[in-house]
Amino acid sequence: MAVNRDLIKKTKFVPFINKAAAGSAADWVRIAKSTTYSLAFNPQTKTFDFISSEAPEEEVDSYQPALSQSLTMFKNEPDFALIWDMCFNLPTGQNAHKDVLMGFYANYYDLVTYKASLDEAVVPGKDYYTRTGTEGAYVYTKVASPTGNPSESNYYEVDTTTRYYEAWLVDSVVKLGTLDSVAQSITFDLALNNHSTGALYIDSNAPKWQAGTWANGVFTPAVS
Repeated sequence: MAVNRDLIKKTKFVPFINKAAAGSAADWVRIAKSTTYSLAFNPQTKTFDFISSEAPEEEVDSYQPALSQSLTMFKNEPDFALIWDMCFNLPTGQNAHKDVLMGFYANYYDLVTYKASLDEAVVPGKDYYTRTGTEGAYVYTKVASPTGNPSESNYYEVDTTTRYYEAWLVDSVVKLGTLDSVAQSITFDLALNNHSTGALYIDSNAPKWQAGTWANGVFTPAVS
């Protein structure tokens, strides 16, 4: 059997920085005009000299990930405006912190919700479903050949489909590097401190964060 060996393209790794003031709703700016995406995981290790081992053994204690960027200086691009503001003002301490949303678009899950059909006649080409199970564990099965009155046949149809992408939400320190006027670029590192694992989805053409858990490729949003 053939194995899917598609390479993951660079466009599937999408970083955003929140430009909104603390306490305000997130306003995500995509870092789009960077020519570098180098995510270093930086494992922090400890070495133990166990009495049961002939040689010392190393264990991973934690990670200190960092994302290196080299931003091309297009004046009218939102990502340049955000980083240039930091270069101009040289923030320190808490002012150098920015929330970062990192989307990993190669892995996603489509969460589908259903509603009872109100159609009084089968609409050609439309999918209908029957429902079994109990609340919280319903199973929807596509009807192969729908007939009759869907609203009287306990048929269901798709209500919404939300695509959730694997994502991190990170409290990051923006560490400014070098403005190279010849190369027309600004380098900076995002020190990725405390991160939460969840999902990113698109709403009204804007990215949104969704807390929740992933298990075997299935995303379950957290209950708000």
